[in-house]
Order: sequence, then C-alpha cells, then structure tokens
Amino acid sequence: MKKILSLLLALVLVLGCFAYAEEKLTVFISGSGNPLEEDNVLLPNIKEAMGCDVEWTVVSAEYETQLSARLMGGDAPDIFTVPYDLAPTFVQQGLLLNIGDYLDQMPDFVANYTESQMANCMVGGEMYLIAGRPYSAYADVSIRRDWLDNLNLAMPTTLDELYDVLYAFTFKDPDGNGKDDTYGLTGKGLSAFAPFLRAYGTSVPDTFLIENGEVVYTSIDPDFKEAIKFIQKVITAGIVDPEIMSNQGYEHCDKAYNGKAGILVQSFWEIFKATYMEQILEINPNAKWELMPGVAGPGGRYDQVYDPTSASGYFGINADLADDPEHLATVLKLFNWMCTEDGQKGTLFGTKGVHYDLDENGNIVPLPDLSKITYSYLYCLVGRDDIPYLKAKFSYLLDEIEYCGQMTTLSKYNSKVTIPETINLADITTYAEEELTRFIYGERSLDEWDSYVDTILNVFGLSTYLESAKAELAQKGFLG
Repeated sequence: MKKILSLLLALVLVLGCFAYAEEKLTVFISGSGNPLEEDNVLLPNIKEAMGCDVEWTVVSAEYETQLSARLMGGDAPDIFTVPYDLAPTFVQQGLLLNIGDYLDQMPDFVANYTESQMANCMVGGEMYLIAGRPYSAYADVSIRRDWLDNLNLAMPTTLDELYDVLYAFTFKDPDGNGKDDTYGLTGKGLSAFAPFLRAYGTSVPDTFLIENGEVVYTSIDPDFKEAIKFIQKVITAGIVDPEIMSNQGYEHCDKAYNGKAGILVQSFWEIFKATYMEQILEINPNAKWELMPGVAGPGGRYDQVYDPTSASGYFGINADLADDPEHLATVLKLFNWMCTEDGQKGTLFGTKGVHYDLDENGNIVPLPDLSKITYSYLYCLVGRDDIPYLKAKFSYLLDEIEYCGQMTTLSKYNSKVTIPETINLADITTYAEEELTRFIYGERSLDEWDSYVDTILNVFGLSTYLESAKAELAQKGFLG
C-alpha cells in the first residue's frame, strides 16, 4: 500500500511539473537595470502567482529592431512594449489585441484604473494598450529654511517676495560667515528659471500647454517673453548663480550642498533622499532644507508642470492570442493580478520578511534589503499608486511626499504629441534654447522677439509641428 501511495505521489509531482512547464508566458519589454536571474526577487513572485513559467526579456538597446525581428520571424511575445508613436501602425497591422473585449476577465484592473488612465490605453477609440499608471509630479524647488530664519524672512509667496529673498540670500550674509560667498538661487540651464516661468503661466522650452482651448508651445509663448523681463531683472541684480547656463552634471547641487545658494531647482530627491541629506549635513550640520511652494505671478501660482496624460509605459498583447483563449486568460490574469494588493506587493516590494514587513494595521514597513530593489518598474507593468508606494518605501520623507501629492500643477501634453517624420525637433530645440538664452542675458533685444518667432516657425518648421500637434490633440479629445 505504501509503495502504491509513493508511486501516486511521484506521478502527481511529475504531472505538476509538466503542467508548470507546459505553459510559458513571454514578456518582451524595453528598459535597463534588470538584475541577474539569481538576484531577481520579483520574477519568482510573478511565476508563483501565474502558476507557469515566465520568460521576461528586458532589452536595453535597439528595442524596436529586436521587436521587429521577433514579429517578422513569427516569434511574437505574449506581451511587449509598444512605442507610443507606433501604436496606430501596430493596430493597422493587426499586431495588437483589442483588450477592451476581455475586460470582464480583469475586474481588479478595471477597479484600480481611473477614467483618465483608461483613456491612456486607447488607440483610435479602442483599448489596444495597457498604459502603466503614471508617476506623480515631484517637487523641484527647495529652499534653506535656516537662511530664512537667520534673516527673519517668511517663505516667499509672490514674485516680488521671491526677488527680495534672493536679494537677501545674496547680499545679507544668510549663513553668518561674514563673507560675500552666496547666491539666491542655482540650477542648471533654462530649467533653473522654472519658478519664474510658472508664475507667468508658462514653462521651459518645448512644452505643449493648452490655454482656453488653444495649443500653446512655450518656446514662442508670449508669456515666456514676459517672464524673460523678470528673469533679466534678477540676473542684472546679480542674485542668481552666474554659472547657471554652464553648470554641468550635478555642479549646481554641489553648490547648494556646500552652502553657496539658498534655493536649488532640482528634483527634491537630490536633496531629501538620505544619501544626499547625509552629505549636506556632514558639510553643514545646521542646514535645514524645505520644499518651496510656487509663487504667485501674472499667470497664477503653480508648484510644478506635469503631464496628466503620461504613462509609465505602454504594453500590448499579441493579437494572435485571440485564437488561444486559455493562454490569453493567463496573460490577462497577469495584468489583473498586478492591480491587486498581492500583485503590487509582489512586483514592487519583494518578499515579506526579507524586503518588508507589515505593521499591526497591515501597512508596509520597509526592511533594509528593500533598497536593493531598484528595478520594480520593469515588472509592475500596470504602474503603481505612486504616493502610497513612496510613503511606504521612504517613510522618513512622509511630509515631502505628501506635499508632492498635493501640489498645484500646470498641465502639459507632450506625451500625446507625435513628432512628424519631416520635423527635426533637435534643431528646433537647439535654436529655441540658444535664442531664448540670448534674450535672457541681453545678447539679443526683446524687440526682435517677433523675428525669432517667425524664424523658428518658418525656417525650422515649427509651424508644421504645431499644426500636427493641434490636429492630434484635437483628435484625442484634449481641445474640448
């Protein structure tokens, strides 16, 4: 009897292994930073949840070429990254499954996607993509609170108050060292002037905005011209880093870390993340940085510019799977599982007891090894609920992360604009940045603004790009 039971058990194990190996889900995506198989702690979670083998290929170079080779060679993966501008072509070629026909198999996916996030999945009015939920807007202006306190200044709320703070940070010895060695603000390139531009209701060059139902391209935005006048004022006063346009890499951050500037325009991560804050406090234990809200100006008050139509990635499902409903069910199960609590933990946080624990309320408590998981974006294809994720992973930054989630943002729409093949955007960008810099630093008179606009529109082809953008944004329903 024992021998028979042993044989039956062995048979069950063999059949179980055969069933596990019989089905294989293939994923082919664009990205970088994928760990070695033996160091990958997320893929095993996916395999366990799916109950089958999973081949997860991450391509870091020439993705489109490699994908094309697989598609043409009859080796189409089940799931693959879809370059957004190629999505309509893929649909026309019959490469993408109409996922909308199968949403009844994805209840958790449907429950966790907002209306706008579902809209990101559409191509020509039908759901041919899984668009990963977008990352949140991240604050990018930080200020020395201790310098404000030293000078008895309040947090600036208007452009005029910001000017006064910049002046005081430059000329009133905010660090009390008796030396004339500080500036009000530092950053890198034209983005350093973002706080001023936002107060005029505009943004850095090459940004698409929509104002009163009309498409606005910031490089030629009349509001940008008005902002330049204020920027010229702060430059003439000598109250911003004179090397803003020549700063390379993280030189501007180093200046801020070393107490040479009281306002830094840079993603807040590069100040508040522990590795950076430790450097700052080692240099100056009394330094106290805070996030600086946007200041009010002629164009309103905005903390950041953010694309609400963006996605963390676009993925398609092989259209041929419509003829293999059982395997298709596994593919749909993957996307649905990723939207569940278990799926989010399995693809973002790793293994309980190793990378995280749970407190008495079921909240995630990060363990030291969680910091080793730097590649979760390659596996959580549906994206993440960003603010709760960040709060769990960076529990020492709760105030800063909460602030990011509550910021007032100016909406841009670049992610939904396709560059026409006849347009050389690099040339448009280079010309705009060069000429705008000349305007800002007085090397070209603002009296020549109209000439600049005419040149970029008609010589560099911006007019064609703009007309294409207007038609595309209208077709996608963004112009009312």
